[in-house]
Amino acid sequence: MSGRRTFFDDVDGLRQLAERQVNVVRRDQLRALDVTSHHIRRQVDARRWRLLGPNVVVLTNGELSRRQWMQVGVCHVGRRGALDGWTRLELAGLAGWDRPGVHLVTVHGRREPAPPGLVVHQSRRLDAVDVEEGPLRCVTVARAAIDAAGWLPSPRAACGLLLAVAQQRLATPGDMLDVLERIWRVRHTAVLRETLVEAIGGAESHSEIDVMAMMRSAGFRHIRRQVRIDTPEESMRVDLLAALPDGRLLVVEVDGPSHEDPAQRERDARRDAALIALGYVVLHIPTSLLRTDPHAVIRQLIAIRQQRSAA
Repeated sequence: MSGRRTFFDDVDGLRQLAERQVNVVRRDQLRALDVTSHHIRRQVDARRWRLLGPNVVVLTNGELSRRQWMQVGVCHVGRRGALDGWTRLELAGLAGWDRPGVHLVTVHGRREPAPPGLVVHQSRRLDAVDVEEGPLRCVTVARAAIDAAGWLPSPRAACGLLLAVAQQRLATPGDMLDVLERIWRVRHTAVLRETLVEAIGGAESHSEIDVMAMMRSAGFRHIRRQVRIDTPEESMRVDLLAALPDGRLLVVEVDGPSHEDPAQRERDARRDAALIALGYVVLHIPTSLLRTDPHAVIRQLIAIRQQRSAA
């Protein structure tokens, strides 16, 4: 086949391999088909193939697609690695957390230079249970989420990522906690564990977890999350529910930017009226206030609790 244009038909199994791996293969895969280094060099010299790093051969000379770049990564790390972090989460469909490059994990101590565009992370714990075989060798979504959270410099951003993965139903908080407890050498381990435990209990956002901590600081106990309340108009779910000293119940809603929409405000007003008619006390806390003046939120919660205690 040396140098000929008919190489796909000259080598048994090469066309099938190329189709299965979108024209991106490893040298050892070609060697198994009796394609030698000499053959590879002749095709590269003829500008039909190209080399990316020491292990990867691209059986085309066109611009690579995103899927092909992922295959380049899988071929580069081979059986000792897999797609991980942002790239694995991208494949799972995670929205809002895009990152450049193709991210992979491989066993600790590997020193092979990676082709440009690949970001190879090393791990001392890459167990078989963490890896999913398929067209692209990947770690599980739960493992990818924990690894990516550990790569983030901010613990708040790391927790936000795990909550996003849970909210988008890509992995459960329990699965992510299992990974964290098993590999344990991750940045922000303590705060990630706390966030996942809260998420297992029903918390759906970082802001909700923040408000729960503020409610505890204000003296509230036995706080319930994501509680469904039936009213004559509808069955609704509220973010947080806690008892007041006078026996009534306080509903706390954590409002993101979407609650500024006039239509959403109208829906919130109808919900509040239905809850108040049943005897609930309702408090809305904008997420913007959590960022700009969290102490004001705590003071407001203390005032509500003390007012009801005096009553």
